[in-house]
Order: sequence, then structure tokens, then C-alpha cells
Amino acid sequence: ISATSTMEFSGTFNTGEFNVALTRTPGKLKEGFNLVANPYPSYVDWSMVDTTAAKILSTVWYRTKTAGDAYTFDTYNGKLQVATNNGANLVSNLIPPMQAFWVRLKATETEGTLTFTNAMRKHADNASNKFKVSAVKLNDTKLVRLKVSNATSSDETILGFNPNASDNFDSYDSPKMFNSSASMPEIFTQVATEKLVINSMTDLKTNVEIPLGFVTETKGDFSIKASELKNIDSSTRLILIDKQKNVEFVLNDNEAYYFSSDSVAAT
Repeated sequence: ISATSTMEFSGTFNTGEFNVALTRTPGKLKEGFNLVANPYPSYVDWSMVDTTAAKILSTVWYRTKTAGDAYTFDTYNGKLQVATNNGANLVSNLIPPMQAFWVRLKATETEGTLTFTNAMRKHADNASNKFKVSAVKLNDTKLVRLKVSNATSSDETILGFNPNASDNFDSYDSPKMFNSSASMPEIFTQVATEKLVINSMTDLKTNVEIPLGFVTETKGDFSIKASELKNIDSSTRLILIDKQKNVEFVLNDNEAYYFSSDSVAAT
């Protein structure tokens, strides 16, 4: 479908309650992920979804395209109200009409139900983009957005600091959905065995080392940059440590750290 295509719908639009069964198949790739869709001809506010009753994480994952027309994943965490900006269009708590997205059952659950109701339906108006609305504005949440790039493609990981979050894996964290693309480098942080695209902690503490992971299917030259530092005190120094070269680099200065890497697979 081209950007100028016209789509016509006939029949009765969906309304009322919709229940979507969710499952987990142990031992399978991306275990516990379920592809679902907004059933309504209107936006759905993800912040109103009862993830506790649904037994799912508070995160949604979108398959979207970059400005360079390559497929990637964008992630939105409903608890922290933060999204990655890997795609050409911003994502938020408002899921567009007919939009497909992934949800994931919690590790302790084998099945669950995602319930959509009319109370979750919202209006949104964005003249420049009819399908994706602007991201939710953050309040006083501290945020560090790290971007890795090979000069053609890029990927993000986010560190968030919220007093309601814990330093362990919880609903304020979002597992990484890997692209496994030869053209796209990927970055993540890690808590215990969980590889995260959004990693939330109670507060930004001093002298704390946060493991940062990197994968690429193609050998090449790369850069890492703090593309956003929000509500971070100017006296706080964020230091990237390259343990291969034993080099320290200050990320606060809005400059990129350059490095080379062989192919590194996600494990």
C-alpha cells in the first residue's frame, strides 16, 4: 500500500469487549510473546489495560520501519511511560486503529487473557501522521537514552530512574526484542539473566556499574552516544567503560564513542 492509497471498509465496526487468549510455548524462540491487534477503529490507551489480570508484562513491542526503510522493533513501557525511537514514527501509550503489536506473558504464566473494552478507546489527532501519535511527555523521571549506530542503522537502549521501580526485574523493565538483522547493530543492558531494552531502577546512584551489551551480525565500525539525558544533574558523570580496550569515555558531553567490532551474536 502506497502512502497515497485509499482504504475502504464495509460492515459493522467492532465495539464492546474483546478477550484475546494468550499462551506460552516452552522451549520456543521468543517464548511467551503473543502477536495481537487493536480490534477497534479508534486508538486504544495501553495505560488502561489491566496487565495484572492479564498476567502479562506492561510492555508492548511494535514492528516498524526506520527512516531508511529497514524493519526494526520499537518498545513502549506502560509503567515508565517511555518508548524507544528506533522507527521513523514515534510510539506512545496510544495504539493506533488496526495496529498489530506484541505482548508477553510473565515468566511464571503459561496462559492469560488480554481484555479490550470501550473504556480504553481514545481519540488522537496528529496532522502529520495519522497512525502514530506523539510520545507521552515525561514528568520528572530521570532518563538516559543510549544509541548505537553503524552510520546506516541504529538501535536504542534506555535507562530510567523512578522511585516506584526496583533495581531488580519488574514491570518497569522491558525485555529486548532482538532484530537478528545483518544490517542492524543492537544494544541492551542486563539485569541478572534478563536482557533489557528499557531498564528502570529506583534512582541514579553513584559508583554503580550497569552491564551494557552489544551484538552485531556484521563486522564493522560503530559508535555509542547518549542521545538524551533528561533530568540528570549536571554534576553527574556518566562513564562508558570499554573493557576490551580498558578505555573510559564520558557520555555527558554529547559526543559519540567510536569502536570496531567483529560479529557478535546474541546469547
